[in-house]
Amino acid sequence: MRTGALTAVAQWQAVVEFVVRRAHRRRRSALSVQGAATRSMIFSTSAGASSARRSS
Repeated sequence: MRTGALTAVAQWQAVVEFVVRRAHRRRRSALSVQGAATRSMIFSTSAGASSARRSS
């Protein structure tokens, strides 16, 4: 379960990085996208940590 959660977080971070990088070309939306990405990353990281804690 723990490795599955870590893989999900890693995939999320890859998607977030891709979206943020693409948004940086369009300067106007970069900040809002980055804010949303940070929020979702915090959420997915805490979710992954809680599921990892549950399985150990």
